[in-house]
Amino acid sequence: MSEKPECVNLLVCESVVEDARTHNKSIQNCFNGIYAFQFPVLQDRFTIFATLTNGKGENPVSIQVVNDATKEVLIKEEGKIVFKSPMDYADITIEIRQLPFKQPGAYSVELWVAGELSQVRRFRVMQAYIKGKQA
Repeated sequence: MSEKPECVNLLVCESVVEDARTHNKSIQNCFNGIYAFQFPVLQDRFTIFATLTNGKGENPVSIQVVNDATKEVLIKEEGKIVFKSPMDYADITIEIRQLPFKQPGAYSVELWVAGELSQVRRFRVMQAYIKGKQA
């Protein structure tokens, strides 16, 4: 028997560091937006961190980065998460290198659990300027 877990956080950041002894995580450089001087741009360090709880049994999970305007999926990762008890917590860390953004705009990280959208984390990719002029 399986119960669908709930997402208690969904973050975008540069990196996540896990303590080898305690397994506690340190979130490094969370952000709400990315600035670029020209497009397309490759975001060198893009990490997704999510925590789920209140689940039981095995649950399929997928995380994708989506362009909100075009609905294009930039990247998608799939897997399974197993809970022995609803009191368990499960952390998911996905590190992406060189994530391509073709244009500025609104984007989303979507977390899907058992085929249903569980959580959305929106962020913006913006044109950077130098001294009031577009670079």
